[in-house]
Amino acid sequence: MAGCVLRVRKEDFDSKEFLHSANIENATLIQGGFNLTVSKNENLDTQIFEAEEFLKNNTETLRSLTSILSPDVPELNFGIWRNSSPVQSILLPLSIITQCSELGIEIRTSIYEVNDR
Repeated sequence: MAGCVLRVRKEDFDSKEFLHSANIENATLIQGGFNLTVSKNENLDTQIFEAEEFLKNNTETLRSLTSILSPDVPELNFGIWRNSSPVQSILLPLSIITQCSELGIEIRTSIYEVNDR
């Protein structure tokens, strides 16, 4: 659950063909899309660092993907565990927001209950 995942959804999208042509092997196929683990780390700062590296190293593939998906968009989902404080704030650095914006990728944060581990 915790970690960072690129989620791709589009009706009538040939995920298998796209992943093959993009030479992406570790994605999980789902109906009308795929999920690709970008970071397995539970620490948000590490997830962000690894996501920025992933975006930088796969810019052309991601541009192609967002072009194929349009008007649908891929989503970069950061998953973290709920902490024990009454308020939990999440600040994403401008660098990851800018990278995602330039590539046409939405950002989501998912907060999981600790007892779901």
